[in-house]
Amino acid sequence: MRPVAGLPRVPPMLELLTDLPPGMDGVRATGTVTRDDYTTVVRPLLESARAHGRRLRFLYDFAPEFRGFTPAAGLADARIGLTHLREFERCAVVTNSRLIRESARLIGAMLPCPVRTFSRAQRAQAVDWLRAPARETVPHHCCPRRACCWSSRPAA
Repeated sequence: MRPVAGLPRVPPMLELLTDLPPGMDGVRATGTVTRDDYTTVVRPLLESARAHGRRLRFLYDFAPEFRGFTPAAGLADARIGLTHLREFERCAVVTNSRLIRESARLIGAMLPCPVRTFSRAQRAQAVDWLRAPARETVPHHCCPRRACCWSSRPAA
């Protein structure tokens, strides 16, 4: 959102996580996430990964204070995600929201990387799953024999 003269600037509702082990990236969503949150927080992270040829082990942490996405944020998420699909090696979604978990599972079934959901109480397990060597990653069910899924099986 552009600042309006005389009104205080609203802090971003997406923040980069700084408590993750090396080699992992993530964001925490709070409040209502806007398109500007994606363009100022997520897009630079993904563009940096692409520029450095780095794959992302990504943790998307939905805080209890998360209220939702603006329609423009939903479109930004879809556009950014489709543009940077190949930058993701694995994605863990941490939330207590059943709606978000089910949505993540549905969307994850269409992505070329494994996506797993975890409750807030399982956040440490999410980090452990992201940290696991690629050979221990469960291959994605949509393309179990393709190298893009980091399967230990050779590509067909």
